[in-house]
Amino acid sequence: MFNRKTIRPRRSRAIAELRYEKRERTLTVQYLNGGRYIYASVNPAVWQLIRKQGKAEGYGRAVNAIVKPNHDHVRVA
Repeated sequence: MFNRKTIRPRRSRAIAELRYEKRERTLTVQYLNGGRYIYASVNPAVWQLIRKQGKAEGYGRAVNAIVKPNHDHVRVA
């Protein structure tokens, strides 16, 4: 159920794509405004939580609540 590693939200006003790399434990977030960020140390349980909360409340909210306050990031674009 939670094995897919790329999500392209259809109705997000902020996020174009989420991509999780299990081996590296990174989450890449591509925003609709063109920005791309890589978040470090994202374990599989966090990825599952993002997917679950994203479906229920929206992926932007999930990233803001779960990822941004708890994981270091680098802007790559």
